[in-house]
Amino acid sequence: MSHFLVLSNRNDTVLHGVVCDVIHGFKPLEADAFSARYNLTKCVYHESYDEREQALARLAQFSKWSRSKKEALVNASNPTRYDLTAKVYRKEEHL
Repeated sequence: MSHFLVLSNRNDTVLHGVVCDVIHGFKPLEADAFSARYNLTKCVYHESYDEREQALARLAQFSKWSRSKKEALVNASNPTRYDLTAKVYRKEEHL
């Protein structure tokens, strides 16, 4: 199982998509250099896929979107930008 995540910083000023194969033990700052540089510590959106290629395709699609479209996606499911990291961890543990 692969996961498409949208990470944000504490002030919700940056949205950045990443793909990871294992959520359990995942720390957002370890995702990539961009995440570390902009202190992206919150997971504000999550999708699971059976195949890594599907998650990578979603990441490619997301990366091409405008900021307003990215914000609309996140706001539709998580308007308060609550950190979903703990919820995603619990979901992964039950799979």
